[in-house]
Amino acid sequence: MDGYLCVANLLTTMVEHRTLHIIDDDLSNRAFFNRAEEIVRKHKIDLIDAMQIVSIKHGKYSSLTGKSVSMLITADSALAKAARAEDIEVWDVVHEPVPAQPTHNFKSEET
Repeated sequence: MDGYLCVANLLTTMVEHRTLHIIDDDLSNRAFFNRAEEIVRKHKIDLIDAMQIVSIKHGKYSSLTGKSVSMLITADSALAKAARAEDIEVWDVVHEPVPAQPTHNFKSEET
């Protein structure tokens, strides 16, 4: 896993130094990669899966609540388990029926 993370770190460095441009503001932020790396190590999942978790927890739509809360839809049981451990709303399409509505309300709905 360390070799894999080393290569992923190289990718992040290339974005950071602008030798590679990815159209996603979060990926150009070192803190984004660090959060994803922490999730990889904590849950033993793929970096791309961890990046999905970070995007949901800290990304553009992370403040949505109630029926608008972001939901991770996946067929990957390991990703679903890790996301739930990180308090993310998940639908595992292989093992669960279609959800009626979100079950979590992480932030106040007051404006």
